[in-house]
Amino acid sequence: MVRRLQRGKGGSSAGSLEGLTPDYPALLERHRKVQSEALNRVIVDFGGASQYGMSTEELLADQRSRDDYSPALLQKIFEMGRYWFILTSGKYCSMSAEVNANINLQISPGPQGDLREGMEAYFNWMESLAPDFRVNAKNIFGMRGTHYSLWPNKGIGVAFHYSSASSTGEMWPHPYWLSAGGWCVRPFWDHYLVKGDLEFLRKRVVPAYKELALFYEDFLTVGDKNGNYIFVPSFSPENNPGNLNASMMLVMNDSMDTSVCREVLSNLIQACELLGTDADRVPKWKGMLAKLPPYLIEKDGTLKEWSWPTLEERYSHRHISHLYGAWPGDEIDPDRTPQLDRAAMIADRKRVPERLAAHGRCHRALVGARLKDDYIVDTELRQLIEQGYVAPTLRCSHDPWAGPMPDAQGGIQTIMMEMLAYSRPGVIEVLPALPPSLGKGSINGMLARSFARIDRLAWDMDARTVDLTVTW
Repeated sequence: MVRRLQRGKGGSSAGSLEGLTPDYPALLERHRKVQSEALNRVIVDFGGASQYGMSTEELLADQRSRDDYSPALLQKIFEMGRYWFILTSGKYCSMSAEVNANINLQISPGPQGDLREGMEAYFNWMESLAPDFRVNAKNIFGMRGTHYSLWPNKGIGVAFHYSSASSTGEMWPHPYWLSAGGWCVRPFWDHYLVKGDLEFLRKRVVPAYKELALFYEDFLTVGDKNGNYIFVPSFSPENNPGNLNASMMLVMNDSMDTSVCREVLSNLIQACELLGTDADRVPKWKGMLAKLPPYLIEKDGTLKEWSWPTLEERYSHRHISHLYGAWPGDEIDPDRTPQLDRAAMIADRKRVPERLAAHGRCHRALVGARLKDDYIVDTELRQLIEQGYVAPTLRCSHDPWAGPMPDAQGGIQTIMMEMLAYSRPGVIEVLPALPPSLGKGSINGMLARSFARIDRLAWDMDARTVDLTVTW
């Protein structure tokens, strides 16, 4: 192998290999010092010590034959997810498939799980693609600011990706997905919320949000009879209204688009007021915020996927893009927005996936956790770990019993953390969506979105006790 590298373009790699000491224990110890520290920043325990001697095949079989959870299996899946994230992060973060969409599950455990090295790789990568995102805004829409690509390569972020499903006649106009930018900057905001790093906020979060706001300034020019903006064209990935055919996906007022725009402007205003910057532009952003269209609710109580009266729902679909405001956003919850919370919960429960994609199950569970719906969390989590999405190697797949695809590798970890603690600045709520059968356990080291660390959270539902230690 070394000789072949030397003959080609891998001379520097060959030199690096030759410089390694061929001592396995020494190499193992060198890696252990780095990886074990990162791996053990967050530790879960669901009470599975008596199962530690079982193989993964035995644990999976045990899970499929019981009406509660195999505690050691949950712990192993959580640990494998963290190890996979650490192992695959380097110059670039862990990524696979449509990286601007799928990657949000793949890196979702990073902020709360304190996997900061991999998140830094993600931030660097997103920032490196900003010139291409400016080209997208100009070439596709004729506008300023940035428009993020659904499917960039590691070094190229120009949007060109159209796709389709021949079996259904669907056409997916991905270059017109307005929400890709806010979707991809959200992890920047979450990093700030868990770390409280004002320099990171000033130098990396605000600049990204300002360019998105600049795009919205040019894009939002059409209004309805009530004076609210109309988002047109607007694409809800990868769905079409129920009263239109499958090729008609570019419509108006996709609820995800309005939700993400509201988040971008709200976070930008909050950050600038905190930092004391851009006082001349904040009033404009507040004015835009006031003119965003409201959510609409169907007669049956469902939160509409399109905030337009004549566009009907299509419930048979794997995505729940319109519930962005619950997760990964933080606009909808039972305490602050009870009416929207109920509408979002109905929408989450009524969704019937037309294909068994792991990302759909993860998203429904994560939205359920934010809405304190332990039923949907329990249902989707059990499906993920029992129905072929987790292999004996503990690698996860896109579809049941298929090849490796890491959406659920990150998603299942995040489900566990979200069901154990919800947080926002000034608030930490423990056990918001704990499955009923997980009566006892603990998690140590998880970061909270209130500039805090949950050093220890232990619960015993039979004894009705919680032991909580938080450091700010």
